[in-house]
Amino acid sequence: MTQLKRYSELIQGTLINQGKMHFPGGGAQPDLVLDLTHTPLIESKDGEKTVIVPRDDPGSSLGADLVENLRAYWKQIKVKELDYAIALAEELGRDQTSLDDRPLDTAKFISTLLSVTQTPYVPDQIITFSVGTVEMSAPFGRITRQDQPDLLINTGSVYGQALEAIEQKGNKILTIPPGLTMSELITTLFTRLGYSIWENPSFTSAGRVETIRGIYAKKDTEELLFTRQKPTTSAISFLETENIQFLILTQ
Repeated sequence: MTQLKRYSELIQGTLINQGKMHFPGGGAQPDLVLDLTHTPLIESKDGEKTVIVPRDDPGSSLGADLVENLRAYWKQIKVKELDYAIALAEELGRDQTSLDDRPLDTAKFISTLLSVTQTPYVPDQIITFSVGTVEMSAPFGRITRQDQPDLLINTGSVYGQALEAIEQKGNKILTIPPGLTMSELITTLFTRLGYSIWENPSFTSAGRVETIRGIYAKKDTEELLFTRQKPTTSAISFLETENIQFLILTQ
């Protein structure tokens, strides 16, 4: 019930989960009863009502006659399955400014990160190699590094002997394990590229300390900040003054 209450708060509704509501039966039929203890009701500010049922079959949970009466009595009514409402509450309650989410597309996310750097990067380089007598090829992200072997980014499509064969050609490989959060992926990638990493950096402006939620990466004269929320006006002024490239990640 706590999660259901949270869901109602997130949609700015009122949870009603006590008592019973009676609806007149047709003709000689007895009144139909909605037991709010077992089937709670959420009422929104605009009057829309959502009945929460324990299964996704409102006809069997409430009874077809009651469902019909509810829809006749309330023009704006929805019937929602409990587990779905709880899952939706978790999704709505997720912190949209956090880097603890997983990227939807790892390869695309890496391309986005590297787009603000000075690092030459080709996202879909086809690499050919041989495993025994079999000629093969696979796409990698390719980072060109001065005075070092190229670094190939493997997002999990190549493994085992194939990786060994590619490394034997003189390439270095960074394999990104599946399931990494944005924060973990940023740290893994930029640490491998030689950057120093700080989480949630702070700066001083007009005598006040302000913290920016995100990850700050520095290598030589290059300074980067990755965040999911737009920095404040004072933070943007500080970043621009210090020549810190920042990227607001929308995913």
